[in-house]
Amino acid sequence: MRGCGNQGAGKNPMTGQNSGHRHAALLVASLAVVLPAPVRAEESAAHPRAVAAVWDEAVVVQRAQAVARATADAAVAVADADRVATDQVPNPSLQWDRTQVGGPGGGAEDAVALRWPLDLSGGRAARRAAARAGVAQQRAAAAVAVSDAVARALGAYWDAIHEAGRARVLAAHQERTAEAARIVQRREAAGTGSGFERLRLDLEAERARGVAHQAAADAAVQRSALVADLGGGEADIELGDALDGAADLAAAGTPAGVVAPVGAPERRAVALAADARSLAEVADRAAGSAGGFGVSVAAGVRIDSGTTSRFGYVAGVVIDLPVLSKGDDLRAAARARLQAADAALAALERASAGPAVRARTELHTAVAELRHHDAATSAQVQRLVAAAQSGYRDGQRALVDVIDAHRVQVDTELRHLELAWRARRAWVALRAATGAFE
Repeated sequence: MRGCGNQGAGKNPMTGQNSGHRHAALLVASLAVVLPAPVRAEESAAHPRAVAAVWDEAVVVQRAQAVARATADAAVAVADADRVATDQVPNPSLQWDRTQVGGPGGGAEDAVALRWPLDLSGGRAARRAAARAGVAQQRAAAAVAVSDAVARALGAYWDAIHEAGRARVLAAHQERTAEAARIVQRREAAGTGSGFERLRLDLEAERARGVAHQAAADAAVQRSALVADLGGGEADIELGDALDGAADLAAAGTPAGVVAPVGAPERRAVALAADARSLAEVADRAAGSAGGFGVSVAAGVRIDSGTTSRFGYVAGVVIDLPVLSKGDDLRAAARARLQAADAALAALERASAGPAVRARTELHTAVAELRHHDAATSAQVQRLVAAAQSGYRDGQRALVDVIDAHRVQVDTELRHLELAWRARRAWVALRAATGAFE
């Protein structure tokens, strides 16, 4: 470098004369060698590091389902315990009474009777029907909760992959720009470069460093949050999928990695909600006839232990009069449960129709734009960068033209990543809306 600078210290570096020409060629080569052609972020290899487990989409689905089902199954278990309680028949009771009479001729009289309650009011039947409806509602809610949890986890998974891809693209641009800045600094030190070129590249290198640093931090945050939410070890997890293949998501059939087919005729959650609504209607009818008389019958023996022992029997009936409690509580609870079941079913039906149409539209739009973008930019970006580099080498282009060409290259790669990410997110939403994760 010094020898070249001594030979052409006073020559114009943009005209391609003598050592200035050679330094320009070296600068262009530095801009091309680090990342010679537009490559997608998912095609570039990450720095190797030891990993103990690779998370792909199927692993994320399994982990999200396991985490969500732990809570959902507990809620179902509580509701089922209430159902078991309402199935219990009241225990009979054994009653013993003794009457002691003092004085001459006195004695003792014992009565032992078995009391058996009979539910003729309809209250127990209403409570049993309500408990069964409650279990069905919890099962429907559990299916929805698991599906929502999986959709959120997959969304976060593809967000993390998207951020990692952005970080790789911007890191490559930073490395390319930093190397060019170092070459220009050596040119200026040798007397063959201009201070303007150095200042321009220094500023561009700092901008690239800041953007790449922020992208790497965002990627680390996304990955850490995903791993923490799904219960993984931060040091031994690698995200195993890439955004490649998003352009094929709108094609017929099920692409690789999909855990369930799209287009099921009815979501499992909708069927469970319909079953819960039916049981809630049964409970409402049962509560409507509740509030009658409650009856307990008793029968036993009576023993008179006076001067002579005498035996007899005792029998009786206890009737609960529906004066203060007439089953209004059962009817109010049943009506509220039926209204809740109606609302849940309607919400699920809406969530199965509107979101599915919207997700399918977003998917096809993103895929179509991704295909158009790649077809319209892939070859053109390579030609633009090559033209800017050759023009700068020949003195026909300024350094700012080379920088702008590489910026266009970076923007094109980031746009590709964004469109592929949008397609992946729409695909997740479509599967969730059609019940693939329940």
